[in-house]
Amino acid sequence: MKPIKVYLAGAYSASTEEERVKHVETCMDAAFALLVLGYFPLIPLLTHYLNKYWIDKYGIDIGHDNWIRYDQPWLEVSDVMFIVKDGERKSKGVKTEVAHAKKIGIPVFRDYNKLDKWRKEYEKGR
Repeated sequence: MKPIKVYLAGAYSASTEEERVKHVETCMDAAFALLVLGYFPLIPLLTHYLNKYWIDKYGIDIGHDNWIRYDQPWLEVSDVMFIVKDGERKSKGVKTEVAHAKKIGIPVFRDYNKLDKWRKEYEKGR
């Protein structure tokens, strides 16, 4: 059985560092659930820590648009996108990612049960 790579999309922007960390942790929790279910999740929001490191070390924040561009190639090599907890409703970045996923034919899910149903059909077709 070929691994199914899941791109996790979730809201990130917030007015405080604590809120941003909470968003990252929400995605980490979703990734754990997906891993337990047998998927291979990718958590783009973990770049929060990369961005923080670059800001602290170099004084450089590459900005929202560059992060969206940075994430696109990872989305393109994923088998499916999973939107975490209100991500699409709360985030213009997630809306952009969803539009791109749909444009390139990557299925988008918001529910674990629907994702598993898709997986069963996907694996039949292999």
